[in-house]
Order: sequence, then structure tokens, then C-alpha cells
Amino acid sequence: MMWIAALLISTSALAAPRLVSVQGKCEIKVTPDRGSIQLNTEKTAPTSVAALDEVSKKIDAAKASIQKMNLKDLELRTTHLQLNRHNEWENNKSVFKGFRASLGLEVITSDIKLLGNVMAEASKLGLTGTDSFNTFLSLEKSRKEYLKCLDIAAIDAKKKAEQLAKTLSNDIGEVESIIESQTVMQRPQPMMMMAEASMAKSMDAAAPSIEVGDQTFSASVQVTYRLR
Repeated sequence: MMWIAALLISTSALAAPRLVSVQGKCEIKVTPDRGSIQLNTEKTAPTSVAALDEVSKKIDAAKASIQKMNLKDLELRTTHLQLNRHNEWENNKSVFKGFRASLGLEVITSDIKLLGNVMAEASKLGLTGTDSFNTFLSLEKSRKEYLKCLDIAAIDAKKKAEQLAKTLSNDIGEVESIIESQTVMQRPQPMMMMAEASMAKSMDAAAPSIEVGDQTFSASVQVTYRLR
């Protein structure tokens, strides 16, 4: 009899705990604190050296002008450098016309609304166009907002677990496990800002108005509680 009682106690002790598993979610809108725009220029010349020299001079002039604007947290990055033979089809044959060089510059700053001025200045300097205006979160702000969203998701999970337990005449106890799900960040669609140099000059290179759209942060956590 003692052996049977011990076996019953042991079996009860090994019984799986009663658990409730819930998913907490968070979705918040965040205003980007960084913006970027890509400037491009290209030139066709008789020699590769001349073509490269022309595009380099234009980009260097743009860099110098932009640096004088004293934009906050300014970063300038070369996005591409291309050099190709340029041929045109004439009289049923391909005719060599020289070398075409293309050079791109990305301008990144915290003064997002001043990127319109950058576009206007680039047009004045004869750059062929601008491309792909974009906004995003700095690494510091991204981390801060993500942790805030995790807190909201955790609180949401606890409220759901408490509600389920209460409805079933239980209380939640200790946390058994927490699983963090991958965060999804929806960015506003990049704004295409194209302006040929000749058109910009005819309009006196007026700076376009820049509006910063919000980005959506979402996160979720899977939390399992013991019931008591």
C-alpha cells in the first residue's frame, strides 16, 4: 500500500502544469529622423579621362555647395561610378561616339525638410537629375522605439492572459516562457523627385516642399503563463 501511495504522489508531481499561452502585439507610428536623396550626373566625352573628369568636377562642386548649407548630421556617399563605351547606330552599323561616365552622390541628413534645397542647388550646378528621396530612422531612434514597442506588446500579452484566466475562473502565475517575434517596419514609399537641369533652371530651381511621412513599427511576443 505504501508503494502504491508513493507511486500516486510521484505521478501527480510529474503531471504537466496548467498553462495559458497568448500573443501580445504592438503597432506604433514613428516619425523618421533621417532623410536621403541621390544626385546623379553623366557626361559623354571623346576620352574616358575627359568623361570621368567632367562628372567628378560636377559632383565635387555639389559636395562643396552642400557642405556650406551646414545640414545636421550630414553624410555624403558615392553611390556609383560607371564608365562605358558609347556607340550609336548609324547607316546600319554601330559607330563609336566616345565614353559615357556616370557618377552618383547620396546626401543624408537629419534636416529632412531641407533636402528640397539640396535638390534645387544640385539643379543649379547642372546635375542631370535627382532620384529616390527617402526617409528612415537612425539606429539610435530605431532601437529606442523598438524597445518601447516590446513593452507595449508585453503589457498586451499580460492583459489577454489575465482576461482568459479570469473567464475560466483562474489566475495567472509565473511566466513559463517568452518568445519575441520578428519586428516588421513599414516605411513610406520613396518619393521620386526628378528634375532635368534645363527645366530646373527655367523655374529658377525652386526648392520643392518636403513632407515627412510616418513609419509603422510593429512587434509581437508570445508569452506562456502558469495558471494557479
